[in-house]
Parts: sequence; structure tokens; C-alpha cells
Amino acid sequence: PFVQIFPPFLYVIILSFVLFILLGALSSSKKVIKTWSKGMFPLSSFEAMLMGLSAACTMFLFSLKLSFIPAVPVSSAAALIGGIVGISLAKGGQGLHIKTLVCVASSWVWAPLLSGLLSYFVSSIILMWGV
Repeated sequence: PFVQIFPPFLYVIILSFVLFILLGALSSSKKVIKTWSKGMFPLSSFEAMLMGLSAACTMFLFSLKLSFIPAVPVSSAAALIGGIVGISLAKGGQGLHIKTLVCVASSWVWAPLLSGLLSYFVSSIILMWGV
């Protein structure tokens, strides 16, 4: 038997979020990979491996409680983009698409703001229903 823990509208909201995540992954994942692999700076296989290792080391350092690095969560995307920028600068910066880099960096500002607004409105609606 199905035990209803939440009101029906809350299930609709949860399923809506799942659907939006799925649609976003299906519609945008190929574009995101192309942006990373070709849109910012073309990488060889070795450079891509180096980018991944650099990002992993950066994320590890931020996970430690060192006095000069705060122990805060670090986005893997930010660490990987930093790796791309580092490799391009090591190669003289030629071919680095600044416009694409600025678009990606701006998303790190507006995505949390948009997510905060969305969660505020959804939470307000849910709280109005007394959940």
C-alpha cells in the first residue's frame, strides 16, 4: 500500500524538479561538453588529463583544513575551468576564448541567485499550504 507522507501538490513539485533536471541534462550536456573541450580552449588528450589532475589536486587542497586555504566546498566545474585557463596561459594564452570564459564565470554568479529566488518562491508556496 502507498503511504502518503506529503500532500499531493508536493509530489507534483518534486516530480517537476526531476523532470527539469532530466530535460536539462538531455538537452544541454552535449553543448556543455563542446564548450569545455572546444569553446574555451582546444585541449589535447594529455592536456585534458592534466586539467583533470590539476582540478582534483585543487579540490583536495580545499578539502584540507590548512591555515591558508579555507575548508569550503569547491565546484568541480570551477576547478576544471581553472585548469583550462592555466593550460592556455602556459601556452601563451593564444586561443583562449575570453568571451566564453566570461559567460561561464558569470553563470557562477547568476546561477546561485536564480536558484535562491526559485527556492524562495517554491518554499513560500509550500509554507502557505502549511507543510
